Amino acid sequence: MHIFVDESGTFASTPKTGSFCVVGAVAVPESSMRKLVVAFERFKIRHGFSRTDEVKLRDLKESAYRQWLEELSAIDVIALAVATDSSFNSSAGAHKEIQASKIEEQVPMMIFDAGKAMVQDLATRLRSISDQNYSELLARLHLVKDVFQLSTLYYSQRKPGALASFKWKFDGKDIRENDFERIFRDLAPVMLQTMSLEDGGFKKVQGGNYSHFDRSFRLDGDASWLLGPGASDGVKHELSSIGKMWKSDLAFVRSHEHPGVQVADLLVSGIGRALRGGFSDNEGVAAAIGRCMVQRWHDSPGLSLFALDSGTGDKRVGRSAARVVRLMHAQSKKLLV
Repeated sequence: MHIFVDESGTFASTPKTGSFCVVGAVAVPESSMRKLVVAFERFKIRHGFSRTDEVKLRDLKESAYRQWLEELSAIDVIALAVATDSSFNSSAGAHKEIQASKIEEQVPMMIFDAGKAMVQDLATRLRSISDQNYSELLARLHLVKDVFQLSTLYYSQRKPGALASFKWKFDGKDIRENDFERIFRDLAPVMLQTMSLEDGGFKKVQGGNYSHFDRSFRLDGDASWLLGPGASDGVKHELSSIGKMWKSDLAFVRSHEHPGVQVADLLVSGIGRALRGGFSDNEGVAAAIGRCMVQRWHDSPGLSLFALDSGTGDKRVGRSAARVVRLMHAQSKKLLV
């Protein structure tokens, strides 16, 4: 399975409410990849571009963008996204320090000096990134976790062979992998494995076919002792190797070289604009985006919102943005057959 990831917005804290930033992913089974590429090339040619042109949301009329969303929703792909209102993230620096300190707490637990140095280096590198990059880092981590969990639930019931591999393509910020991308690459498997353990391992739906997934990503050895008390959601929970799922095929690429990243860019840019109320028919576009997305567990929206500031539970996103989230949710693909 191919996963294409892009972001929209700077993630810099601001006092202006409604400053939404988004990171999103489009997951495509290998068997649907050619269909996606051909459909996107034909769409570009119909609207006056060459098949190799990089098309941005600003280049398209709203009617053309909606047409592409409808074509995308008909292909066997699923989209997920994580968004944040940057006016809720003024404490990103303090939050970053807490996370770095938690990593440092593991240094004395390492047996060998090399292990101690590696963990300390991870904490030091985390402190070195900017606060806005830290906010984006968390958004990306939550998105990757959702892709792992929801794609396995979704395709185990439909195309189990898609779960044999995860091929990640992130829109690169520079020609070469930069410091932020390196810390994200190195930190992700550590934090994601911890998050998975806290959730009781991966959820597996009864009746799903996980033979390809287990063959590739089963956690080696007896690790049952890592799991806490079983969850009460009636779903089987097992451990899988996040490291294998993450490192099997991962690259930061230039978007003009990869149509899949361009598709992710169009989708994520559209989500950000819809949350900010930027389309003429904002609700119509939101519904069309929703048809490309998949619902989460317990029928919750495929678009997840997060905030770093304490006390934000008393705050609310604006009515227009809340309406957009609800419309996307109502139109999203069902997770379970």
